[in-house]
Amino acid sequence: MIATKDENWQIANWHQNIEVIEGISFNIGQYLQEGESPYA
Repeated sequence: MIATKDENWQIANWHQNIEVIEGISFNIGQYLQEGESPYA
């Protein structure tokens, strides 16, 4: 995830874990694949 001051955050790779807050991470690519999304 790329966070820049005064800009929207961008995700460079959907299949990497993103740490939302310390100790809690989320993997959007994995979540979409498990739900059989066509966007995975």
